[in-house]
Amino acid sequence: MNILGSTFITIFTFSVVLLHCKSFRVSAFSSLPPMQRKSVTNTLRSRSCLWEKANESNIQEIVETFDLEIFTENLDQIRENVFDGELGQRGEPYVIVQAILFLGILLGFVPVVEDTIDFFFGPLLFLAGMAIVAFSVLGLGKSLSPWPVPVLKEKSDGLITTGFYAQMRHPIYSGAIMASTGLSIITHSSTRLLLTAFLIFLFDIKSSYEEEALEIAFPSYKEYQEQVPSKFIPKSLIIFLGENKEE
Repeated sequence: MNILGSTFITIFTFSVVLLHCKSFRVSAFSSLPPMQRKSVTNTLRSRSCLWEKANESNIQEIVETFDLEIFTENLDQIRENVFDGELGQRGEPYVIVQAILFLGILLGFVPVVEDTIDFFFGPLLFLAGMAIVAFSVLGLGKSLSPWPVPVLKEKSDGLITTGFYAQMRHPIYSGAIMASTGLSIITHSSTRLLLTAFLIFLFDIKSSYEEEALEIAFPSYKEYQEQVPSKFIPKSLIIFLGENKEE
């Protein structure tokens, strides 16, 4: 089951259970004798008062700690803390990246980095994605169809497992995702990026439906799935990342 579907089902189930529990508590409370209901009500009121007092105490503590005079008195020590410790051993990379991210949030862009992303990730992703789509479409030959149900064996070239199909099971979808992401970056369009996310979700569902039909049409499809483990990510990239992780 896909992530979005699982999340929706989880939220829906939790909501139903929560409403059921609430209605159950109300009906159970109504069925109690008057004296017991009064006792429960008093207990809840007492707990509510304690909760309010605890919150008031916590807020008061927060307000008391906000003392600018104390902060000013500690400035000398804070300056010493900045230069304290051994250079390179204080976690400087985290602070540098954090500062760059904060600067980017405040300015609305990241100098140099944003231009690099725009130039490389935008056009390169778009062109690479379109190339993968084109070669994958040509590679299907007579098996090409706009429908997720595969073409009949006698009318097709059979199960295609060469070219980009030796790297990923659905290279046309993968290329379309890459091209859409690249175009979103080039045009700085959050709408396109959001639609690309929905496109990935659709391709995931559609490809699962398609693979069910492929398993029926081609008995060897299960073996092909084992040889090519990913729908959209190249097998070579998975192996490369796995080797680096082990090192």
